[in-house]
Amino acid sequence: MEGRYQPTTDILAPGELARRLIRFDTTSLGGSERELIAWLAPLLEAAGLDVQLLARDPERPNIVFPSSTTW
Repeated sequence: MEGRYQPTTDILAPGELARRLIRFDTTSLGGSERELIAWLAPLLEAAGLDVQLLARDPERPNIVFPSSTTW
């Protein structure tokens, strides 16, 4: 992963998760969800979720969960 965000698969307390999430610039003008998704997808997979990534624009991918995913 490039830049300042280190991937993790550790289980994070809600406050720590929120603190890390708000560090990502996902604003409409100039932001990029790519770094956030690259950080978040492994975390969700480590929690046992089936994660799929879809992107029309490579800088703005989305995480989707198949309908078979249960919470």
